Amino acid sequence: MSQQHFHIQPLLYFRFLDDTSTRSQLTEYQTFLNSVIAGVRVTFTVHHHIIEFLDTYVQKHIDASGICTLQTKTLF
Repeated sequence: MSQQHFHIQPLLYFRFLDDTSTRSQLTEYQTFLNSVIAGVRVTFTVHHHIIEFLDTYVQKHIDASGICTLQTKTLF
């Protein structure tokens, strides 16, 4: 399967932060990417309420009253 015929076509291959794809679409895309070059493997990390970016975690927290806040934590 060539890149031109795959339904997910990012313009740049860097770090993806995307909440629009389903887990099955993400798994399908990972399978495709891992078939492109023998010996090169792509891994994805999926979290529902945490984004890891550089050395920072951003966590979505919803309290008992339904108020949503973002909490950050650095790895230093």
